Amino acid sequence: MRSFIMRWPELGLGVRCKGLDINQAAFDIFVENMPTKALQGHEMVGGWLLRDHSILFNRKPFDIPKVELSTENMDQAPVGRISFLRPQGRGAELLAKYDESVDTREYIPVAQVVPEDLEILKKAGREQWKATTRTREIIFVEFVKEDA
Repeated sequence: MRSFIMRWPELGLGVRCKGLDINQAAFDIFVENMPTKALQGHEMVGGWLLRDHSILFNRKPFDIPKVELSTENMDQAPVGRISFLRPQGRGAELLAKYDESVDTREYIPVAQVVPEDLEILKKAGREQWKATTRTREIIFVEFVKEDA
């Protein structure tokens, strides 16, 4: 199973993410477009979710028809789930669930943070929440192939 690293250089944190048994073609497109970087954001009403609005597919566009992708509701997804919202063409939103969520929308799951890195993901989530609501620090997230 292929994997990648999601890391926050400003925080000195990173987690390992493994592909799932579903949506493997979507996972492969994401990895083919690595390394990539985005401004880290946070969901404001749906729960404890990291949200990246501008994941770019510059090397290979996302061309998988929606009907070929499996979805799951975020509130039912396990902690550590990495999912896309509306991937198409050259971009998508990416969400990483690091704790409870009340968001009942359907997302396209593509990866899972490995169990031993879930506490690191939670720490990154808490730091981003603090930056979003109090300190206004700018935090970037990077996605790189695990062998990079």
